[in-house]
Amino acid sequence: MNPELISLTCALHDSLMLLAPRGWTQVDMKTRVLGNDVRVAELSSKGEGTKEPPPKPKLNVEPREEAVRLGEGLAEIRHRLAHEGKSWSGESLRIQRTPQFVEWVLLEGDQRPAASIRLKKEQLETLLITDELFDALRGTDPSFETLQARFEAQVKEVEALRFDPSNGVLFVETASGETPHTAEVVGVYEGDAFAWQWAWSDEALPAKASAAVKRVCAPSFQSPGMSAFWRPGFHCDEGFAWALAGHVCVSIGARGLLRAPESEHGKAVVYAVL
Repeated sequence: MNPELISLTCALHDSLMLLAPRGWTQVDMKTRVLGNDVRVAELSSKGEGTKEPPPKPKLNVEPREEAVRLGEGLAEIRHRLAHEGKSWSGESLRIQRTPQFVEWVLLEGDQRPAASIRLKKEQLETLLITDELFDALRGTDPSFETLQARFEAQVKEVEALRFDPSNGVLFVETASGETPHTAEVVGVYEGDAFAWQWAWSDEALPAKASAAVKRVCAPSFQSPGMSAFWRPGFHCDEGFAWALAGHVCVSIGARGLLRAPESEHGKAVVYAVL
């Protein structure tokens, strides 16, 4: 199978995991093809176990925008298949999941398979959006909402943030003056590129500036299904990056998160106040 198609399907699988209910074993998708564009029109799923799927954590991702990305990816797959001399109408597809692999089957209007793309278990374990990630975030969601609400009530009307990486001190400026707080850098979100980078991967920072964050992310261990933490960086919505930062905040016992205003380069830094 073409490596580019595999890579593209991996990105689509992340979108599907955000849109489909948890615990799905099969997803049937119908699309509308408008010229070279493909748009998701309908999505239905089947699963195993209880009638009600377990809830997802708060990921701060807009489903409609994710559906648009999914449609754009399907259009790209259709285009790449055409270059290989394979035709697919783009009208529908079926995704089937087993413990060992996920099969993306591209269907024609008569439900005849036009092509299929298989993602193996070892590939699925390196994706961003996984059941393991859902479990981890569900475990810390309530705690983060509580502590962040309490923290924001205490730290009001922040005008500026200034961090001293050598001492791990974050100076929080408000109308009443500047107050020092022990803190760590969690990461940087670059709005222009829709990209998140974990602070522990930034060689310009001293190691102690994000030591506890790195212990939680465990990049050297690379736990299966948890690549959202051990990848140095990746493209995502800022809200999703905030959800990850919230999990880390709870895990290191921080009081809350502070987000520095975007710089002239479109970058916003997230700090965990210890």
